[in-house]
Amino acid sequence: MLSRLTRTTRIVVAAVALSMMLGTGPPVAATPSGEVVTAALDEPPTAFGAVVKPQGSQTYPNALAQSESRYGRLGVIRYFDANAPDPWAEYTARWGDRPVIVSFRIPPDLVLNGSQDQALRRFFRDAPTGQATYWSYMHEPEDDIARGEMTARAFRRAFAHVAALAAEARNPQLYATLIMMCYTVNPTSGRNWRDYYAAGAVQLIAWDCYNHAWRRGGYGTPENLLSRAVATSQETGLPWGIAELGSVVGSEDSSGSGRAAWLRACGQYLIDRGARFVSYFDTNGKRTDYRLLDEPSRAAWDELVTDQVTL
Repeated sequence: MLSRLTRTTRIVVAAVALSMMLGTGPPVAATPSGEVVTAALDEPPTAFGAVVKPQGSQTYPNALAQSESRYGRLGVIRYFDANAPDPWAEYTARWGDRPVIVSFRIPPDLVLNGSQDQALRRFFRDAPTGQATYWSYMHEPEDDIARGEMTARAFRRAFAHVAALAAEARNPQLYATLIMMCYTVNPTSGRNWRDYYAAGAVQLIAWDCYNHAWRRGGYGTPENLLSRAVATSQETGLPWGIAELGSVVGSEDSSGSGRAAWLRACGQYLIDRGARFVSYFDTNGKRTDYRLLDEPSRAAWDELVTDQVTL
């Protein structure tokens, strides 16, 4: 399916070029299955990438090299800063010129009192102009707010304040990215996603989505996991992506082939709906290991990463 997608994209690109030369109106093309596709010139192909996390004594460049030896050049890297963002010289030394989803955490009161303005202005001023930086102030704020560590209003105000500082840099490659949990738009959560949405400041919506069906030995459908997040994103009218996608290998999936099929299905589902990026959570935690260590899963993600088409 992925190879057919690549051929389809090439057909659409050829149709675009021909339509532009002939001046025949909106560029359209027929896919190999006969489906008529209208080309969207301003929609880039979905970029697939991963969290890169050094293991043991690894350096970040070593970990990146290992990741790209498995999947090819990453279309996007997911990176976490537990505090204020690091200087860009350090970031560039880690991942070079790859697009990045970078999040950082500063308490709202420190943002709102202006004490962080100088450091944040420097961060945005020094950001690269040649590739996208999807920056996120305090990703997944929902649990912090539920624990009473901050209020939703303070979070929204702080997000808007940081976004205003980013806008001063006049860098069109900076995207103010709100990252929420897929769980938040599940009716069982009891949450309202608008509580975290700083309208007018957010430029892109992103989601962290995990397959919890592995506890029952299997994998949920992409529709069940992703459809609410996609619909919510589309409701805002903003571009959107998946900042974290992950699944532990199911207990009845000894070879990893089930997870590989799930990864391909999720990837195609998100491609078809216009995700800007999808990053796999390729690391391990205290109780869960999401790494794609089995060959079927590794190969599936390699296909998704390397099947990106640069127009």
